[in-house]
Amino acid sequence: MTQAVPRKLRVVSVGAGYFSRFQHEAWSRIPEVGIVAVCDLVEDKARTVQEPFGIANRYTCWTEMLDREKPDFSTSSPRPLATRRCAYASRRGIHLICQKPLAPTMEEATRIVESAQAAGVRLMVHENFRWQPWYRKIKELQTTGTIGEFTHIHVLTRLGHGWGERAYLDRQPYFRDYPRLLIYETGVHESRLA
Repeated sequence: MTQAVPRKLRVVSVGAGYFSRFQHEAWSRIPEVGIVAVCDLVEDKARTVQEPFGIANRYTCWTEMLDREKPDFSTSSPRPLATRRCAYASRRGIHLICQKPLAPTMEEATRIVESAQAAGVRLMVHENFRWQPWYRKIKELQTTGTIGEFTHIHVLTRLGHGWGERAYLDRQPYFRDYPRLLIYETGVHESRLA
């Protein structure tokens, strides 16, 4: 008796900015996943991600993409519409992977989490650097036991891309729009970082 080949998970991505290339490169190496569409308000940006990764479809409207593609999950980068986008996807049973920061306020982040929970979908917020090759190599060393059991790890990198007067501002326009970052620890306190 032959065993049925499992269906690939259908993935769509919203946002074709700087870090989306790292994500698409990583997703393309996972055999159980197929990226079926990419969306960006600027079609040329979507095309620059679509073509190198062989993604079948591109959109400039994320609602149209979600409705047409009916993905298993959606990954997204841009945050201005995060609450609306997450609620829309949740109502359609689409699991979500969102970039950090999830929202500019704790209240908005709470609404996003509650809409996902109410719909019974998984909501994951991730740090995109986990896809960087050096972190993937560390994970490989850990899981293969190559250097024994990890008791702790300290990694310090800054490879030049965050230096300079404007640092991330030209490549990361959303950093310009956030006047502060919030650190929130289990409901205990909130503090501001300049």
